[in-house]
Amino acid sequence: MQVTRIAPLPEPRELAQYDQITPGLADRIVRMAESSTEAANAATRSNAEVNFAIAASIREDGTAVRRGQWMVTALAVIGNTPFAIAMGILGCLSVFGVLVRPVNSARWRPGSRDETPGEIE
Repeated sequence: MQVTRIAPLPEPRELAQYDQITPGLADRIVRMAESSTEAANAATRSNAEVNFAIAASIREDGTAVRRGQWMVTALAVIGNTPFAIAMGILGCLSVFGVLVRPVNSARWRPGSRDETPGEIE
């Protein structure tokens, strides 16, 4: 007879049999399962912290870009010089580009001249 089980610990009857073979073996098996579970939980928490940090970094990058665009637009409105007006127009166009651009577009990275835009290795 073959029994397949997916569990961190054997059944209590089996633990008792292990303890009969070698005294204290059941306690060692339980401690091993506990430490394995703690390690898995720590890895999950670590991955979650990394994901939160990446998301915060992405949000901060977007905020910095928007802040710069509004500053240039304010200079164009307040400054009233040709350069400031041109920068304000470019700032407004960049805001429009950020809002309209496709979210999942393929990004082109410079490489050899033989590559076509959109190819990612």
